[in-house]
Amino acid sequence: MDTKNYTPPPSNAALDRAGEVLRVEAFNNKDQKEALAQALHTLSDWRKAHSYALNTFQAMLRGRCKSMGFHDEDYFVAQRLKRVPSIVSKLHRSKTRLSQIQDIAGLRVVLPTVSDVRCFHDKLITSPAKHEAKLPATDYIDHPRDSGYRSIHQIFKYRNATHSDLNKLSVEVQIRTRLQHAWATAVETLGAIENCSFKNGEGPAEVHRFFKLCSALISHHEQTPVLDELANIDIKQIAQEFIAIERKLNIYKKLTTASIASRNIIGYTIGYYSLMILDLETEQLSITPFVSAQSSLAEDIYILMENRYRDDPSKMVVLVSAGDLASLRIAYSNYFLDTHFFIRTLKQICNQIK
Repeated sequence: MDTKNYTPPPSNAALDRAGEVLRVEAFNNKDQKEALAQALHTLSDWRKAHSYALNTFQAMLRGRCKSMGFHDEDYFVAQRLKRVPSIVSKLHRSKTRLSQIQDIAGLRVVLPTVSDVRCFHDKLITSPAKHEAKLPATDYIDHPRDSGYRSIHQIFKYRNATHSDLNKLSVEVQIRTRLQHAWATAVETLGAIENCSFKNGEGPAEVHRFFKLCSALISHHEQTPVLDELANIDIKQIAQEFIAIERKLNIYKKLTTASIASRNIIGYTIGYYSLMILDLETEQLSITPFVSAQSSLAEDIYILMENRYRDDPSKMVVLVSAGDLASLRIAYSNYFLDTHFFIRTLKQICNQIK
């Protein structure tokens, strides 16, 4: 941990004041705009503090994967700092305080099978560690969300021996299979294409039905519990309805047409951190790399770009760390608008059910 330029995180009181400002959608006068600028500055400092926890956990999670015998091609670990639009949306939806949001720092571990996911999680929470696991975990595999979302979410309380003021940080680790990840990516990708947050419940009921059916098909394939509202419906009937909705809405075509080609990726050099900006109008993805020591600079530019494109739904901005370009494409497929694995696998599952 680099302590040379260490800055303590904001107090909970300062965070909650900033959170109340961020809940407000209209900033028309000078005082409101100044308050917004200060709130974003406070949020930026809060996200910067989480970079310490993210780096610690990413190294730990990669080490656990290797110690369990997974080869590099079998898994990936990715990290991200939660986007401002996602934070604001959560403040609106849950009425929670900013200081209480536990997934500002998020890591994702994607493994081949459900058995691998369960084994990894068990070892993660039973092995001796200084970071406290908040139990029980939220198990969206045995109990899928109403949307069909499936994964295991484990919250940890970060512990830092040098700076005790960082001990209030939380880290969320999501553990899922490649198919569960493909489902979540497809939801976000279609949402980006349609400029609609299907992930947060927006959009036509028929699209939500499509993804629920899709989730049930994947659950059946992975031999895990199906979404409650579909649990008593024959899997062949689920597949038939899924195919019918897909053909009616042309979802596969929408997803494949929008895929970002390699020629539309600006900036191939990948650093420890990658600032990605997806322009949905031009279908271009720019990637700006930063080395590990530039975490503070990366966050500064991240908040600057988020603020610049705050009112432009055609731009998506995120700061992540996942490795080289190939790893980024898998971990954050929605920023590449890449759903080929999702489509190919769902077609195979439906053909097997027939």
